[in-house]
Amino acid sequence: MALLRSVGIRCRLHGFTIHKALQRGVVPELVYPLAPSEILHSWVEVETEEGWINLEGFILDAPFLQSLQKEFSETESLCGYGAGTDCLSAPPVSWSGGSTYIQRTGIVRDFGTFDAPDDFYLKYSQNFGSARDFLYRHVIRHWMNARVRRIRRGMLPKVPGLSRPNHSHEEKNRAA
Repeated sequence: MALLRSVGIRCRLHGFTIHKALQRGVVPELVYPLAPSEILHSWVEVETEEGWINLEGFILDAPFLQSLQKEFSETESLCGYGAGTDCLSAPPVSWSGGSTYIQRTGIVRDFGTFDAPDDFYLKYSQNFGSARDFLYRHVIRHWMNARVRRIRRGMLPKVPGLSRPNHSHEEKNRAA
């Protein structure tokens, strides 16, 4: 946001939570039960001549997304492996002047927009507790990063009992 503002582009942060099912496959199954049911998330919105647009779709890089598309080629709807979309074959992730999304369908609670990230994080925080926080910082995040590297190479970890992740958690509140 600071970079956008430094070149005169108005921007803001949009805060919300995503359902933890969206992270299934990236978060190792052994520690998945430790994850909170809702995970704090955000995207940046920028103002254009046509109005505000959402920039969220960049979170998954091309090799990662292509691995998901290959593995789940028979479905358009995916909620897992870091993606929440109803258009897996061609999700709006490349910026072409409009909003981009890849996790939109996993949104549970919409907290609205904030002028600064600090304003959002002062009001909302992800409280893991000291033991889970320690595990996340020193073990789980490194494990997740290794899984992401494998997914990029086309090696998707299997989710037990879930051959085709979908949107079984369907929540009513969605950010726009």
